[in-house]
Amino acid sequence: MKKIVLGDIEKCYSCMGAVLDGMPHLFFAGEGNGRLLVFYGESFQKTASIWEGGGGTMSIASVPINPNAFLASRGFYSLCDAKDSTVELITYEDGRFSHRPIMHLPWLHRFDTICGGDGTCYLVAASIADSKTTKEDWSQPGHIYWAVLEPSAPLQLHRLEGDYFQNHGFFRGKDRIYIGSREGAFSILPPDKRGQAWEIRQVLTGPVSDLAVCDIDQDGEDEIACITPFHGNCYQVFRNGQPIYTHLIENDFYHTVTCGEIDGRPAFIGGARQKTA
Repeated sequence: MKKIVLGDIEKCYSCMGAVLDGMPHLFFAGEGNGRLLVFYGESFQKTASIWEGGGGTMSIASVPINPNAFLASRGFYSLCDAKDSTVELITYEDGRFSHRPIMHLPWLHRFDTICGGDGTCYLVAASIADSKTTKEDWSQPGHIYWAVLEPSAPLQLHRLEGDYFQNHGFFRGKDRIYIGSREGAFSILPPDKRGQAWEIRQVLTGPVSDLAVCDIDQDGEDEIACITPFHGNCYQVFRNGQPIYTHLIENDFYHTVTCGEIDGRPAFIGGARQKTA
């Protein structure tokens, strides 16, 4: 394993990989008022800047209906400075990137794209709260929104039912979105056919911050790894709503949980922003 330093971004937070013109590209963006950069080339030694300021990018996502288009959030600078947050459409054409805002959603924290059973492509977005006056103000709930992604039609946002306080966790599974909030973890399944109802199901009770979902033991049933409570100090894995693993080391601030394959085997990966002395 070899570590390569590609560049420097203030408070680098979001990343995504994509193949453009047959070549891998890596996108990185910051949660601060910083840059969105793309690295490419045989050793990712080439760099292009998509924007240099006005970052606040918490999510970057592909667009299934257009392999040369991407979406990135912008304007979520802190837990109390996000009333002007947007989603930007980034397009790649003739070796150049351009971008424009396509949606305004105050306090937009996370989003991703997912397809329904009939192939309809949706954007699913989560606001951390409807409004905030300070970082500690959690008097207003967040909500979940969806919109159909079409090549030329404007986005029309629809809000799903339910109030989700401290609406922070967000993960795209194989066929659904998972969110984590003070009320617990929920799965959000798009309809089999456009125009039908979405399915919302609670999968964990108790406060959940970030979360990830995979079949870690390959028995056909998904497990959920999550951080509890909000920005919490506990890292656990659940099966059928019950904890099956708790990391023995408590930290002041667990902040990352994701999943993937390591050496061909499914794995959960977690990280802490602060460590107990």
